[in-house]
Amino acid sequence: MDGWWVYIWISPMALFLIVITLLQIKKNMDTHLFSLNGLLYCSFFIIIFRLLELISLNDQMVTIFSKITYPFISVCPVFWFLFSIEITTGRYSLIRHKWLLYIIPLLTSFLFLTNDLHNLIWKRYAIVSFLIFKQIRVLSYGFYFWIHVFYSYLLYFLGSIIIITSFILHHQIFRLQALWVLLGGLLPLIFNVLYVFRISGLRFDFSPLVLALSSLFFYIGIKNTSLAFIHPFSRILVYSEITDPLIIVNKNNIIVDINLSAKDYFGSILRVGKNVQEVFEKFPFWIFQKDGFSSRIMKLEWSRNSDSLETKVRISPLRSNGYSIMVLEEKGPSVVFTRREKEILELLGKQKNLTNKEIARHLNVDESTVKTHIHNLLRKTNRAKRSDLVNYFDEEEG
Repeated sequence: MDGWWVYIWISPMALFLIVITLLQIKKNMDTHLFSLNGLLYCSFFIIIFRLLELISLNDQMVTIFSKITYPFISVCPVFWFLFSIEITTGRYSLIRHKWLLYIIPLLTSFLFLTNDLHNLIWKRYAIVSFLIFKQIRVLSYGFYFWIHVFYSYLLYFLGSIIIITSFILHHQIFRLQALWVLLGGLLPLIFNVLYVFRISGLRFDFSPLVLALSSLFFYIGIKNTSLAFIHPFSRILVYSEITDPLIIVNKNNIIVDINLSAKDYFGSILRVGKNVQEVFEKFPFWIFQKDGFSSRIMKLEWSRNSDSLETKVRISPLRSNGYSIMVLEEKGPSVVFTRREKEILELLGKQKNLTNKEIARHLNVDESTVKTHIHNLLRKTNRAKRSDLVNYFDEEEG
């Protein structure tokens, strides 16, 4: 009977968690969160009707509220399965005949509501009381109940497999997402199995409350790993179709995907989950947050090994309200020289036989300063000796 008190006291907190998660989803709204909304709304109403069942004044109301709960329970696995499709592909429309998934839940709901006429769901049940609380306790299940259980567990299993295979095989941030999603989806299933099969003597169904705990995991996933707008489907496209260095950025300026070419081009500075402003200095992000902006070509500055580099890119809008950054350089990033380095390189190129002392006198600086600048020029241009800088100047000028 202690389980009843636990349910009564924890339910308000559970409802609060669900509401907070729904608000967070609304704040980061994206089309592929439709099913997650459905799953959370079902959890909300399951808790509400379970509470009403416990505090009902008579046996008839207990039965009514218990039966009303089951349509929401029966449709949760469908929402979980669709959510697994949406979160891994970003496309709710991928399954064209989604309505077929709802046939068994609709039939289950009808049979639950009319169970007293056929006993296909519950063969025998009793209403037990404790103090002011009442609850239906199922003594034996009917034949169709096990069809409902098999179908529900199958959808949970398939959805989990989709998430595991789609997320864990990709970037670390996707593996982190998979952890929060799987914790959120599988915990209620585990508690439901313990209750249905009477494992460990569990005689009270806590799965609705655990669904609320799942909301906490979904909230963490949305808040900390950008679950609302990062999914690995873009990676499939990037790897299979595009060979030029390409970066995918969402509407919040978070890098959500890169291809192998981009990883090789930019090196360790480029990571999924990083803000694009942390990679490119003076990035004009406000331009690309406006609706309907057109593609534009520009040069972006970034750093590698303390060197300032410059890369010509094309930035294009995406249908998902994000944008792509495609590198247009064929020879690699351009080296960004300081003003003094440019002056010395120009002197070496135009007056090829100048010594360090002559350059220092011409620029009114110390000879040691000229030596330092020439050393940096050799490193930045990947040249071995001083005369190579003259050839580099001629190549750039040509």
